Amino acid sequence: MIVTLDDAPAGRILRDPAGGVITYASAADGRRTTAAILAGLRRGAPRSRSFHPAGELAVSWDGTTCTTAGPGPTSAGEVLVEFHNPSSSSAPLEVAAP
Repeated sequence: MIVTLDDAPAGRILRDPAGGVITYASAADGRRTTAAILAGLRRGAPRSRSFHPAGELAVSWDGTTCTTAGPGPTSAGEVLVEFHNPSSSSAPLEVAAP
């Protein structure tokens, strides 16, 4: 099998006599996926320093307008962000350094 890279059928899996056997996933089990991710995050030694956020920021999206509240970061470092979206529309959150 091969995966096409051409524009029109890009991403399609096609039989190819010279191709090899492939394994693919068409769906994920949410609970097992979450458990696997958390297990991976729990591996290894503890952090060398404890987590102390440089600030907190509350972000809200109402479907039209994005607003922020809170003191925000006071210095460079990790920031605790709480994202609230009561609207029925999806909303990505992008964080960028100034």
